Amino acid sequence: MNEATVTVIGWVATDVTYFPGDHRSARAHFRLASTPRWFSAKEERWVAGETLFVTVNCRNALADNVAGCVHKGQPVVVTGRLRLDRWRNEARSGEDLVVDARTVGHDLTRGTSDFVRTRRRDSVGDPPWIRGGVPTDAPPADAPVVGADQSEPRAMPTRAEGGDQGPWSINPIESVDAEKRVA
Repeated sequence: MNEATVTVIGWVATDVTYFPGDHRSARAHFRLASTPRWFSAKEERWVAGETLFVTVNCRNALADNVAGCVHKGQPVVVTGRLRLDRWRNEARSGEDLVVDARTVGHDLTRGTSDFVRTRRRDSVGDPPWIRGGVPTDAPPADAPVVGADQSEPRAMPTRAEGGDQGPWSINPIESVDAEKRVA
């Protein structure tokens, strides 16, 4: 399938509009403003180009997370499928650029962000012993098991709370310091 996949870097121009549902039908959308800037050697100053506005559509778990984390005025990076949405009403007609987002994240060149992993029942990335809230295989002794009655997303415990999120939770600075001490 041929699709135009794009990455757009810009600022959230509107509040996120959120339509809750279960984790398979939630929707959210917002407008994103992207203004190209470059240094003009001729004018010896930074020059701003024309601002491009796109509508960003999010679905499912991405919509839930965007609704809780992304706010008007924040810098973000969006990757997804680009399409042109033509519309018409009694008074006028027009076209909007739309990105059906695959990923949305804060632009970390402009600030910091604090990542908290969420868990949802039946999500594709869950280990098999959590899928559906019912253990299906023998989980490791320390693996979390989500009960069938748990419908709210929950965050993974941090290392400070006694949880371990896997090898990616190791602080790289601690690892480098440990190697220096051994050497």
